[in-house]
Amino acid sequence: MFNIKSFLSGAFSVHQSGKPHVGELPVKRPFVIGVIAGVTGALLLAAVIFIVWITAIRPAGVSGIRVVYSLDARQNDKEIIHLIDSADKYVYFAVYYFTVKDIADALVRAKNRGVEVRGITDAAAAAESGKGIVAGLRAAGILLEVQKHQDGIMHIKAIVTDKAYASGSYNWTAAATNANDEVLEIGTDPAVREQYLAIVKKVIAANGGSETGDYDGTYNAEGSSTRLIDESPAPTYDYTQAPEHIGERATVMGTVYKAYTAKSGTTFLDFCPTSGGGTKGGMNGGGAAGASNYDCPFSAVIFKSAAGKFGDFKQYERHVSLTGIVSSYQGGAEMILEEPGQVE
Repeated sequence: MFNIKSFLSGAFSVHQSGKPHVGELPVKRPFVIGVIAGVTGALLLAAVIFIVWITAIRPAGVSGIRVVYSLDARQNDKEIIHLIDSADKYVYFAVYYFTVKDIADALVRAKNRGVEVRGITDAAAAAESGKGIVAGLRAAGILLEVQKHQDGIMHIKAIVTDKAYASGSYNWTAAATNANDEVLEIGTDPAVREQYLAIVKKVIAANGGSETGDYDGTYNAEGSSTRLIDESPAPTYDYTQAPEHIGERATVMGTVYKAYTAKSGTTFLDFCPTSGGGTKGGMNGGGAAGASNYDCPFSAVIFKSAAGKFGDFKQYERHVSLTGIVSSYQGGAEMILEEPGQVE
């Protein structure tokens, strides 16, 4: 039987007479060196081809990108819900038509566990079929803009979280999920995700980026959407009355006993004394370990994106008056603060 070890040792080992050992193949040294060089070259070529395949061809699964065709599984809505449920820090979205309640419920769940949730939808689409979604999300305290510029429609369909993004032709509707030919690209590439995030934030900011007022589903003479911005003095309520005024713009008065910042960067202003230093935010990861007063009827929330405007949160541990939209939160009420001017 041919033995490679004997072959190689025989190729390089000879008697002083210059003759091979008995039983060894009479192979010359240059031939063996050539064989080794050839094998090494072939391996290097294979490695180069593999690298080119990885970086240039970029097959699905290697690049972190999937493209989903709606009618293959009719579950594009579940793809969006999975992205929302997986988010830890933020969810930003811009979508033209939005009528799927399960996606709206996922956004509310994210908001309730301390995730920053912000979005924008088109005015005409919202007036036509999405008013219930808009009203429900706003009542839950989600900052949802309705596009109001007069130069065109808000036709983006994209969502971005701190982990992934999704974009394509897919509107968040039953027809787009079950009947239409739609595509949805889902990816995790950080550079692409940051680009989508910048665009969605830009669109929201260009629209005003404010929770003030409410969309009434009406249009002006030019056909553009209108928003009701109530500049009149807001009615004033004690913090214990806040749950009775969900959806209203109001001034809520009370004493902040503790300002607490969660790991997500969301800050909660607790209006109820607690024995263990916890906050109402503790139910969704925002509260301090040990104890929380889950029955407090009202709290205020400052998301990480706005935190830099407020300075030291300890300055608000006093009697305050907060003005903004009162929203529903875990059986009680809360107010999202975006500007220091909302606090007196």
